Amino acid sequence: MKKCAKYFRKHCWFFVLIVLSLTTIVISPHIMPANALKKYGYEKGEEYRFVIEMSTTIKTDEGTTSSSQTYEVICKIKDVEEDTDGYDIKIDLIVMGAAGFYPGFYGYGSLVDETTIEGNKLMSGGVTPMSGFFNLFTSTDWSDREEEWEEFVEEIDKREGYKVTDDSALNGIFSLQIELDVDDGDATAIDYDGDGNREGYTGWWSIRGEYDSKGVLSSSSWETYMEFNKRNSIKSSLNVHRGTAPGMPSSEMIIYVTLAVVGLIVAFVLGFFVGKSKVPKAPSASATDLPPKPPQNT
Repeated sequence: MKKCAKYFRKHCWFFVLIVLSLTTIVISPHIMPANALKKYGYEKGEEYRFVIEMSTTIKTDEGTTSSSQTYEVICKIKDVEEDTDGYDIKIDLIVMGAAGFYPGFYGYGSLVDETTIEGNKLMSGGVTPMSGFFNLFTSTDWSDREEEWEEFVEEIDKREGYKVTDDSALNGIFSLQIELDVDDGDATAIDYDGDGNREGYTGWWSIRGEYDSKGVLSSSSWETYMEFNKRNSIKSSLNVHRGTAPGMPSSEMIIYVTLAVVGLIVAFVLGFFVGKSKVPKAPSASATDLPPKPPQNT
C-alpha cells in the first residue's frame, strides 16, 4: 500500500495531465476550425429532430378564435457539398414529418420528402411580419452571417411603418425587436376584413434565433401582434427547438456529465496528495527522552 501511495505521489501531475487531455478529446469535436473558409460541423448521415410549435389568436367583431399546432420534423442529411449547382454549401435532406409547415421545405404534409437547402444562408423568407425565418442549417463564419443579419435589419427598417427598436448579432445568436405603425393604404397595410381596402395597424414583431457550434439551429422564436382597431387584431407565433431521440441524451448533456466526472477525479487526486502532505509526522523519541532504567540487583 505504501509503495502504491508513493507511486501515485510521484506521478500525480502525470495523471492530472491525462485527465485534462481526455477532457480536451471529449470537447474537441464541438470546436469549429478557426481558419476554415466555410465553417460548419454537420455531416452526411447525421439526423436532427426539430419541434415546431405554431399558435394564432384572432379577435374580430364577431368573436375570438385561437388555434395551436405542434409538429416534429426529422431531417437526415443525405449529402453536403460545397460550390456546386450554384450553392455555396448544398445540403440534400431527407425530411420525415410535416415538412411543408416550415418555410424552405416543400411537400406540404408529406410523410417522407427530399429537399435541398442553402447551408451558407442565415434567413429564409422576406421582410414582412409573416416571413423572416431562420434557416435550419447555416455556416458558422459568424462575421459573414452577422453582415447578412444587418442587411436584413436595414431592409426592415426602410419599410413604411416599421421601426427597429433593438437588434443584436453575436456568435450565432440573433435577435430583433420592431414596432409597427402602418397607415391605411400603405404598401404594408393589410385587407384584414376582405372589403377591398388595405387597413393600417399598430403592434410589434420580434425574432430571435440561436445556433450551436456546428451551425444547426438550436432554437428560434418568431412573434407578431397586429391591431387594426380595438376589436380586430391578430397575434401569431412560431417557435422551433431541437428534439432528441427517445432515451438518447443530448450531446450537451454528455459534455456536462463528462466534465463533472473529470472534475471529481481531479479534485480527488489533488485532495489526496494535498491532504497527505499535511499529515503531521509523529515525533521520534530521542535517547534523552527515554525513562531511566530501573536499578539492577547485583
